[in-house]
Amino acid sequence: MAEKENTPLWLDLRKEYIDDNFDKLLVYLKDSSASGQKDSFYNTTINLLRQRVEDLLSSMAEEPVYETEGNRTKLLFNAKLLAAYLLVDGNHQLALSAYVGFMTSLANLNPTRISDMMLAATKRLKHEGVAGLGYGWNELDKVGTDLFAHFATKTVKFDKLLSKSLLLSKYGTAMLTKDGLCLTYEPLDKAKKLADTGAVSMDTGIGIMLKTSAQEKLKQSKVNDMLEMDEYVKNFIYQLATMQKKAPVKRLKHYAEGDVVVVKVVNIHAGTIYVETADTAYEKLSGKIVFEMTSLCYYFTDTLYQYLSIGDLLKVTIMDVDIPTFSFENQLVDFFVNDTKETVGDDEDGVFLSKLIDEKPSFYVWLNECGIAMYTSNTGEYRHGQFAKLKLKRFGTGKQYGKIDGIIEEGTDESFDESGARHDCIRAFAESTAAPIAIQKEEETKTFSPVLLRLLIRLMFNYQKSLLQPSDRFRVLSDANIMAELVGDDLAASYINFTRTYLKALVQFVRDGDVKSIQLQPDEAYKNAVPTLVRLSVIELLKEYGRKDNSERLAKAISDFEVKLPSLARLARLVQTANSMQGILSDASLNVIRREIIKLLSMETENDADLEGDGKSYLGVESGTLEFKTSIIYPPNNKMQPDETRQNLSVLKGVCAFLNSTTGGTLYLGVNDQGYVTGLENDINYLKTTLDGYQRYVQDVIKRMLGIDSLPYIKIEPMYDDTVVAIRVEPHPYRVVELNNVAYLRVNAESRVMPENMKQQLIDRKVFTNKDKAAAVSRLQHACEMKKCVVLHNYASSNSGLVSDRQVEAYDVKPEDGLVICYDRDKYAVKVFSINRIGYVEITDKPWENTSLHKKIDVDVFHMTGNLPIKVSLQLDLMAKNLLTEEYPSAKEYIQPHKGDVNIWYFNAPVYQMAGIGRFYMGLANRIKILNAPELEQYVKDYCKKYLS
Repeated sequence: MAEKENTPLWLDLRKEYIDDNFDKLLVYLKDSSASGQKDSFYNTTINLLRQRVEDLLSSMAEEPVYETEGNRTKLLFNAKLLAAYLLVDGNHQLALSAYVGFMTSLANLNPTRISDMMLAATKRLKHEGVAGLGYGWNELDKVGTDLFAHFATKTVKFDKLLSKSLLLSKYGTAMLTKDGLCLTYEPLDKAKKLADTGAVSMDTGIGIMLKTSAQEKLKQSKVNDMLEMDEYVKNFIYQLATMQKKAPVKRLKHYAEGDVVVVKVVNIHAGTIYVETADTAYEKLSGKIVFEMTSLCYYFTDTLYQYLSIGDLLKVTIMDVDIPTFSFENQLVDFFVNDTKETVGDDEDGVFLSKLIDEKPSFYVWLNECGIAMYTSNTGEYRHGQFAKLKLKRFGTGKQYGKIDGIIEEGTDESFDESGARHDCIRAFAESTAAPIAIQKEEETKTFSPVLLRLLIRLMFNYQKSLLQPSDRFRVLSDANIMAELVGDDLAASYINFTRTYLKALVQFVRDGDVKSIQLQPDEAYKNAVPTLVRLSVIELLKEYGRKDNSERLAKAISDFEVKLPSLARLARLVQTANSMQGILSDASLNVIRREIIKLLSMETENDADLEGDGKSYLGVESGTLEFKTSIIYPPNNKMQPDETRQNLSVLKGVCAFLNSTTGGTLYLGVNDQGYVTGLENDINYLKTTLDGYQRYVQDVIKRMLGIDSLPYIKIEPMYDDTVVAIRVEPHPYRVVELNNVAYLRVNAESRVMPENMKQQLIDRKVFTNKDKAAAVSRLQHACEMKKCVVLHNYASSNSGLVSDRQVEAYDVKPEDGLVICYDRDKYAVKVFSINRIGYVEITDKPWENTSLHKKIDVDVFHMTGNLPIKVSLQLDLMAKNLLTEEYPSAKEYIQPHKGDVNIWYFNAPVYQMAGIGRFYMGLANRIKILNAPELEQYVKDYCKKYLS
């Protein structure tokens, strides 16, 4: 009986009692949280609270998009209930939907802060959880205030980014990833791949986007064109509607040796590509890709793995069924030939821009701009690395199949990036394989509730009202429209589409478009809602614009709306005036009336949208990796008065902060704070230069203010039809960069002064703390960029035992290995030098003269070189593993942990000579077990016999 009397009043196993005893519930939860003691009723209370919250979220998700909740008492209760739930059950799977519902309630209570709520909600989607909500129990009484909204959105701290995507697949697929919410019309199996490799369209700037293949994305030039966006969205929705269910699984068939099949890449490790068959109509085979040839049409087969990604589908030939191995050599050669034929098309004498990659006594080998090798006779006129235009001559047949012959047509100054061409070629090969029809769901997928998307749709609909640019608003409405279609929320999809069409009609009118063809068709459910009736009336009035006869509709609208909706009456009167003044007033005077109509329409879109200000390219919002500056000459709000010193400093603060970050970033010149392109015309006119000269000016400013060693980590390039210059910055690996003796760091979207303690920590984390070594690496990399010879002063050679100056052409710097590969001009040979043994580096004015001899040198983990790699397999204990990675950092990628024992690690890597790995092994022989390395075993025996016996 005593237990019955102590039972909390809101329980009695009925979730409905929570509402009637809410204040007592809060006291109980707060006391339990503060004391850390949970009585026997606590778990039951939390379960009932979950049920109540689940009911609340479902009802919120069902609320019509076209109706705004006006009952503030109800809104306060909803927000308070969700806020309390998140405090006690924030790690439950329901908490994700609860957080979005919480932000939706707060947005209705504080509509002026809708942007903060939207950003907080979309940030939460990308994270595993919330580390700190920004409020506590004592703040719950302030839920409806602006101060509470500030703390809940500005001081919230999110947990780590999502480690695994969450998916929802119905009429398409929605994917929650660490990059945001991605929507695709593809089914689950294809959607997973698109989450990692797909192209983004209709990016809202808040972490919600559409994803398709690169070929199907909305073109960059069309991202602000509302008509193009509208067609793109209509097609996207059509694709959602036509998604078909997969056929049932048939009895599994068996593969045979020699079959050509489709496989999926499941792992890439130590240069080996592991795959499994993808067609689920057959018994699955798991194995690896093997190669008979070491070089395939001038692609080294042991490096092809670097162009492939986990999840790629490849068409291959089964070499062995019992010990599954596969080969795609024939398929790759076929692709080279067929791709070339498709590129040429009907023009059998197609011409290709090509780079000379190999010189033989009787013939040249070229790599064309498509990444495919071509052969010509050796004319003696060209050298390795030069470019020419080749005309297609013939395709090889029989044993020569795959060989493509050409004729040198002419030399050229044009060029392309060889590594990029190779990458694009093999990626095109990988993407050319269609998925087998029988592919089915392969594994259990972590999903999320459709309620989450339905709540987000309502938050997005309110959020778009706060945006001034029609294209921004249209993008958010479009993504919300697609989300509603994806989860089957037909009424929301219909109303959002109605709103999109209305907005498009207004913009078409502003741009002299034809609104007469616009048909607004409201659903029965909302056709009598006030916003619907207003929008229908606006469109009908605009359709009267330009008529020369007296319109009875306009006269009736003026009479009907004069009292109830005066803005509509004014619109009708302006249209009537414009029509009656045709032929009387000048075009300029008529345009004044038209602009008054446009201003009135801007107010009718909700929150005074700027219907005229949408013709500029939009680059998004500033972030930790993105910054916008209108000029490097003119400070903002300076009445267009130039101040180079001040604005140079403002721009270089951002560059300095990116150099000191861990991810780098991009600073765009010619873009305003809102992310819209403003252009560089004023800067270029002030400097009296060209775009090329402007880029050189920017480079000189960076060189002067941040140091010459910063230049190798900065790329300056024009964009958006040469109206913008992008400064792309990589992190400086060897020093903390300072601007006027001050170091800056990037915090969210700001560049701030770096605290001294953080500066010291950053210095400690740099690869090289020794300033001489840092300078040596920076100078060597800069010399590579400039293609200038260097002198390695006081180089201490281990081989000769001499210290001397070496005049070299340094063309491959490997700072992680502490090595630089050079052509030694005195020895007439390619040499590998240790950066640690260089006294200092001097960059000379002499240009490279031996580029054709700059051959690729492979270096193993232990800094040894050679021609044929030898694979070794070792088992290490924890100390050996730690010493290996500390002494040879590049060894990390070849080390794998034992699944069950933290003291066992496996090292599998290619090496070129036994001397390097031998020294390491013999120093730790008691901690290393040789698993598969007969050459190493023999080396150790011979060494011991020669020196230790």
